[in-house]
Amino acid sequence: MRLIDVLTGRTDRRGEARAVDASLFTTLAGWPERKVYAGVTVNNSEAVRYIPVFASANLIADAISTMPLSANIRASDDSRVPAPRQPIWLDPMPNPETYIGDMVHRALESLLIGGEAHILITARDRLERPAELWTLSPQDMRPDRSTGELMWEWRGDSSRLLRPFTARRPDGDLITIKGWQGPGDRGLNPIEVARQSIGLGLALEKYGATFFANGATPAGVLSFPNQLKDDDVKLIKQEWGRHHSGTDKAHKVGILSGGATWNGVSMDNDTAQFIDSRKMQRNEIAMLYRVPPHLVSDVERSTSWGTGIAEQNLGFLTYTLLPWIRRLETALTATLAKGEFLRFNFDGLLRADQKARYEAYAKGRQFGWLSTNDIRRLEDMPPIEGGDVYLQPVNMRNVLDEGGAGDLAVRANSAALLIRSGFTPQAALEAVGLDPIDHFGLLPVTLQADANDPAAGAARAAVPWADPAGLPDDFLVPS
Repeated sequence: MRLIDVLTGRTDRRGEARAVDASLFTTLAGWPERKVYAGVTVNNSEAVRYIPVFASANLIADAISTMPLSANIRASDDSRVPAPRQPIWLDPMPNPETYIGDMVHRALESLLIGGEAHILITARDRLERPAELWTLSPQDMRPDRSTGELMWEWRGDSSRLLRPFTARRPDGDLITIKGWQGPGDRGLNPIEVARQSIGLGLALEKYGATFFANGATPAGVLSFPNQLKDDDVKLIKQEWGRHHSGTDKAHKVGILSGGATWNGVSMDNDTAQFIDSRKMQRNEIAMLYRVPPHLVSDVERSTSWGTGIAEQNLGFLTYTLLPWIRRLETALTATLAKGEFLRFNFDGLLRADQKARYEAYAKGRQFGWLSTNDIRRLEDMPPIEGGDVYLQPVNMRNVLDEGGAGDLAVRANSAALLIRSGFTPQAALEAVGLDPIDHFGLLPVTLQADANDPAAGAARAAVPWADPAGLPDDFLVPS
């Protein structure tokens, strides 16, 4: 073990014996099976094989598990900065078999399919903070209050009782995250809540599959003028099915003999609104998970989630992802040192198109709250020398500040105002605190004296610096 690990509380976890491994995690079995009105069985295993359920849950889990996750602290100016030392379980694997993104994905699978997620702590550092984490299967967990407090019975390890880990109980072994808080100590299972809708979707899917697999085309019955023996019925049915059942044999010509007639009794799929029913079930599942329909391939209608990619992503983040993100952040922050907190970085999800980003960068650079290197970091580009300078528009400088281009412009404008009011340039410059400069004596148009006015001529003669005779020979005077 390295000395730095001892000083910082890190432990070497290599070679430890463990009672758990990644194979213990699954969300596909173990929950009660229930028949629904549509006549099919609905459980986690069947529900996750229903494409709208899988697509919606996987979309949320993928979106969050690919976001960067880091421990942070608050700086003296209340800004968020990375913690000086990231937790062991975050850097970069929570256990020897799983990367952090996989652990987050598995936790979200449990929440979205089972209603709750359980993360087992199997090792701690020398400061007694969690150092190794494993996701457990929700169906292996049962709440137990036989001891007078909430414990969790883990049936994957000989019915071992685990103490919940929270900010107030840092000696616990199990981090539990719940989605919708159901009655009692368990999280509400979304599959159980929507079992009738999911069951209808499964029934429609099964109907469509069996229609093409077993249906004869056109569907109907064969009629014979005479009574057939059982063996003849079986033989005719077998031969007819062999030649006409299945999608690869659809629309083949059938030949009838022996006085047989064909009576079509098929029900048209459009009449039964088969396609529309399937679309409705897809939208209901998207509604269950608050997923925008266009993200699960329903693009027939215009979306109300925004007019551009950035607006649609903002709605997806705000109404779909953020509640799950905050649940994970709150639960996992309890594993950190006091004053530290976990944050998912979802800036990448909010990135607009290139034109909109560059226009925003230009405004930030122009008004001084973004430097060149700030912009380059946002675009994942390396910094450049001299790129940490912040600009500031001249006309937005504090008029009370001394020095700089803004202060010079204010003083120059004040001197010009004094000159236009009849003061000499030297007096005007001295009044605003500027050093005297050479002046050719050319009067502004607004101060030109009327040659026909004797009083003005006398005043002009009394101002030596206004005499154009003193101008250099090569000084050009506008005509």
